[in-house]
Amino acid sequence: MTDSLELPEWQVKYNKQLSILGEMKENENLLRFDNRYIKISDITSQYYCEKKVELRYVHGDIDTEEKLLGREKHDEVEQELVEITMQQAWEQIFTVDRFSLSESLFFAKYKDNYLVFKPDRVLFVAGVPKILIEYKFSRYSRPFISHHVQLQTEGYLLSKLGFDISTLYYLIIIAPIKADRDSKYLSNIPKRIYEMIKLYTKDEQYSFRDINAYLYKFNKETAKRTLNGRLNTGIRRGMPN
Repeated sequence: MTDSLELPEWQVKYNKQLSILGEMKENENLLRFDNRYIKISDITSQYYCEKKVELRYVHGDIDTEEKLLGREKHDEVEQELVEITMQQAWEQIFTVDRFSLSESLFFAKYKDNYLVFKPDRVLFVAGVPKILIEYKFSRYSRPFISHHVQLQTEGYLLSKLGFDISTLYYLIIIAPIKADRDSKYLSNIPKRIYEMIKLYTKDEQYSFRDINAYLYKFNKETAKRTLNGRLNTGIRRGMPN
């Protein structure tokens, strides 16, 4: 049997993902609505409306016009990327010099909770996550606290998966809900911003025509406190996690 020390780093981390996924499927410590895991999107949605999260589990999600338009815009942005398997994704994270991974599930275990998250996009450079990216299509021009919490939580969980997050930023790109911009233009914004980051860069705001992009330096301790607070609050109130 091959010792894990002989395996390349991507294989070790990929195997760990499979292990967590297997444990999650067998998890009998069910949460409300028989969930075996916590979706990060539900944690962040509680900032907006906890009751709405509960109703979504009871009655299903309701597609508003704004939500449908936003989903359509997300799909257009992702057209620039090539679909790959989970195994290929983990291999390329560590073998491709600069690799953008989009809409890929990550599985983590934290304080006896199984957590699942799916970033809009992560830019990896030589196996190190450099920018967590979230696209928002909205009539508002500034990010909400829930957007920060989502990306902070995703960044913290990447650290729990063994990634070096010492140089990590997160980026919130907000475009008008009916933005008349081609998908390639939107898709290239993270790359353009990454090339502008310097050693002293902290928080910055960039404008690309009618699109606003907000870059923030990731803070691990802030993210940890936020996640712990939301997990404790959600579980104590019996919310669907």
